[in-house]
Amino acid sequence: CKANAKKCIPQLAPYTYSDELNTVELSEDDTTELILTFFEGQDYRILMCVPPGLGNIEFSIADMNGDVLFSNKNHYYTQSWDFQVNTTDDYFIQVSLANSSGDLDKPLKGCLAALIGFKL
Repeated sequence: CKANAKKCIPQLAPYTYSDELNTVELSEDDTTELILTFFEGQDYRILMCVPPGLGNIEFSIADMNGDVLFSNKNHYYTQSWDFQVNTTDDYFIQVSLANSSGDLDKPLKGCLAALIGFKL
């Protein structure tokens, strides 16, 4: 996981990598959730580092009240999003496989990483 994630760090540019590595092994029936703190007035980029062949990753960001700020499902499953939050708080990032392989003998499974960048 770590080696794959490190290959994606240049894609955060012009944002600075936060040195926070969030990796998970994900299967097509899995959903994972991260809770991260974002700070008011700071510009961020979140990048899903997805290995080739894993398919589309669906991710969303919601505040602690469950209000969704962004879902890549509505943006052609983009793997990144640039944003700024209005208040310093913890936010949920939910990640899942968006579609299955259709091959019951060989279900999708792979390691992905959520990388966070910020502007100085």
